[in-house]
Amino acid sequence: MTNSSSKENTPHPQGPDLNRQAEEQPQAQAQAEETENIREMLQSILIAFVLAFVFRAFIVEAFVIPTGSMAPTLLGKHLRFQSPETGYNFTVNPHDYYPSTDPKPLQTVDVVDPMAGDRLSAVQEKLHSGDRILVLKYIYSLFKPERFDVIVFKNPHGPAENYIKRLIGLPGEDIWLVDGDVYARPSSEKDALDTPWQIQRKPLHVQREVWQPVYHSQYHPVHEELPGAPPFRPRWKAVEGKWQIEGRSSFICDSADYSAIVFDPPGGITDYTCFDQTAVAYNRRRLFNVADVRVAAGIKPQQAGLQTTIDLNARGHDFQAVVGNGSATLRMRGDGEKEWKVLAQTSVKLLVPGRVTNLEFWHVDQSLSLFINGRRVAYAEYDWQPAERFNFATGSTFQQVREIEKRRLSINGRRYNALLDNSMQPKPAVISWSFTGSPVRMFRVEVDRDLYYRPTSYPSGEGPALATHPDNIARLNRDEFFPLGDNSALSNDGRTWDPPDDWVAYRVDPKRGVVNRRLLMGKAFFVYWPSMQPFRSGGKLLVPDFGRMRFIR
Repeated sequence: MTNSSSKENTPHPQGPDLNRQAEEQPQAQAQAEETENIREMLQSILIAFVLAFVFRAFIVEAFVIPTGSMAPTLLGKHLRFQSPETGYNFTVNPHDYYPSTDPKPLQTVDVVDPMAGDRLSAVQEKLHSGDRILVLKYIYSLFKPERFDVIVFKNPHGPAENYIKRLIGLPGEDIWLVDGDVYARPSSEKDALDTPWQIQRKPLHVQREVWQPVYHSQYHPVHEELPGAPPFRPRWKAVEGKWQIEGRSSFICDSADYSAIVFDPPGGITDYTCFDQTAVAYNRRRLFNVADVRVAAGIKPQQAGLQTTIDLNARGHDFQAVVGNGSATLRMRGDGEKEWKVLAQTSVKLLVPGRVTNLEFWHVDQSLSLFINGRRVAYAEYDWQPAERFNFATGSTFQQVREIEKRRLSINGRRYNALLDNSMQPKPAVISWSFTGSPVRMFRVEVDRDLYYRPTSYPSGEGPALATHPDNIARLNRDEFFPLGDNSALSNDGRTWDPPDDWVAYRVDPKRGVVNRRLLMGKAFFVYWPSMQPFRSGGKLLVPDFGRMRFIR
């Protein structure tokens, strides 16, 4: 009874007080929720900033390619052209025209279309920025660097700068560049000619990315004769059979008898780099003949029974890919020899009449490959030591090189690099393609060349550059790497670097031409923002060239 009376006597809010309390409760709840939302948003922003900072500092960082030392694999600042005669797009180095750090946006230059040799005069083009790339930082704390990775590191003779190059030499190795290729051996104090070496072959996915066009028939000029210019000379010529080549991007032979064409470009197959054609320093340098090549075409036989042979004569040998009668063969023989050495042989499908079959023949890094419709069906390797390779390529020996240098040193007292003599030039490579058993039509006839790491000398006149000469091979300790640029003719890389910065020499590594492990920043792996291009031809609106977004090989 007492409890009941107390409850009944307790006052209850009524009237306006009850309404006011009902209105204030949702408002207070809304204010509390708004305060909580703001707190959560600020926390999220703070966490995002922290994560972005950590991500940039320890995982991935973006860089801009400043120069053309890795061209055409990665582009620094450049000018872009399209030939009105061939339709071929190409880029060139602007640095001789834009020496300042803040170049003008426009410049008039003269360039040559590498496919047809036509000069594009008084062309006004915008300066394009370099590719923007992503770099995996500290990946080498988890995984070992691999040869032919594209790496970013602190410049040993200017550690405030970041450099990007291709990794060529690994810790604990000696490195020697011979006839454009890379040889390695376990580190040794012995003379370069005293112990065996092993050629270093690029992985398939890297090799596909670094081929550089020499000539592609699909870029045949619209007009073979232009006012004030020499007439266009076909890059292929018939040596057997009746061929229709002149004035055509595809080649036709109407005879089933033996027929053959030979590749005959002006100046031969050299390490000429289209990107460097505007550089005065480049045009003063000699070119080197190149024998590591890719030859490809679409083949359309008119009847059954076609047999075709791609032949490369280089380094005192013939290298062949033979396709026909249901088999594919890779073989080689020395000049003057009668017997072929079969390196690989396999069964393949017959070349179908009326259907285009794409053939590719690679001779690269002392190996042969044959691809049919994009699939490698035959592969073989041959092993030569650097001294053999040099002798086959040039007809000279390293003993002769040393004798010439010794003689020149006794005359003027200065070190001389005989590898730069014309007498030491690799002999030109000759490519021919023959057919028998069916009339044939060839489409998209292409010749590409491999990277060529050229010999050179130190700019200061101190003699042959690092890793380019038997008396100056690169010897790497357990923490040292040797990098090179893909654009070998104009790359400032481990071959010719100045001695390291004083701080680097004292604190990190005093050796010239190498990158210590402590200077590695990471591996370049993706081009996320290629250089800009007009949205429409001649337009002012620029957009990224999204077609060139790609993983870096």
